[in-house]
Amino acid sequence: MIYVGNYADWVKQEYIDFMLSNDGTPRPSTPDSNPDSEEFRKAAEHGYDLSDTYWYIYEPDTFPFEITMPFDDRDDFIWWGIKMKQGNFMPVHRDPHTYDPQYYTVERYWMALHDWEPGHIFMYDREVLTDYKKGDVFKYPDAQEIHCAANIGNTVRLTFHFSTYTKK
Repeated sequence: MIYVGNYADWVKQEYIDFMLSNDGTPRPSTPDSNPDSEEFRKAAEHGYDLSDTYWYIYEPDTFPFEITMPFDDRDDFIWWGIKMKQGNFMPVHRDPHTYDPQYYTVERYWMALHDWEPGHIFMYDREVLTDYKKGDVFKYPDAQEIHCAANIGNTVRLTFHFSTYTKK
């Protein structure tokens, strides 16, 4: 992962309070309702129960705050927040929105909404992020690389994610 910088001043306490007191949309919930359904069908083949909730997602239609990208002035980006309660996890996958290299390139970013704690896991390829601080932003070297996450710690884990698109 490539460290971009720290944007702790961008992380508003109201974002954290909202995510801590509201669960967002449970995922994966069903393989057909999940935008990552192809990847998570693979997970189901390996024994994951896709009718269970492994994490919660916040998107523009379920988050009551206007979000701008804190480290880039682009208008062509998508964002989402992830909440993982204790015991939640996200199986190894590739994000489906990064798969159309014929038309555009995608850059993916991961942001911590609080300081790292033992048991809060984010893995990209063979690298595990630790010791990050609230507001730290990391760029994926390859937006299509496998990654996964888990919370085997004692507190809720909150993150934000951004993807930008550049037309070819």
